[in-house]
Amino acid sequence: MSSYALQRAPFTARRGTASLTTTLLLGGLVVEIGLVLLFLFYLLNFTNYGIRISAEAFTGARAGIEDALLRIVRDKCVAFSYDMPMANNGPQVAGTVSGPSVACDGQGPQPMLETREINARSTLIGKRRRIQAFAEMNNHTGLVKVLRAEEVPF
Repeated sequence: MSSYALQRAPFTARRGTASLTTTLLLGGLVVEIGLVLLFLFYLLNFTNYGIRISAEAFTGARAGIEDALLRIVRDKCVAFSYDMPMANNGPQVAGTVSGPSVACDGQGPQPMLETREINARSTLIGKRRRIQAFAEMNNHTGLVKVLRAEEVPF
């Protein structure tokens, strides 16, 4: 007298357990690989975003130097600080230009060449860039040229 619960199931009924285990194992591997790829794409995108923001901040500082040079060409006898308006989501740019070494009132001799220091700072979403430039002015011809422009630590 054997009970029904103690009898062995036929081979066709036991074959499904192996395929269920294989399916679960392969499904788990596919999900795990998908999660790893999603995480890698997220990191790659986030890193690329940071590089782009840093480049935009650098471009804003460079634009600040160019703007200061234009202001020097228009008025060579003034030292000034400036805030440059940018686009809605653009970097905040500010800078300073050192004053002339002698008074520009037309009284007394003026040096032929004069050097001015320009500092431009740009900030965009936590990324900060600063460029320092030195411009040489010829007081007789009005020519302004950049001697050196370099990024310096903030």
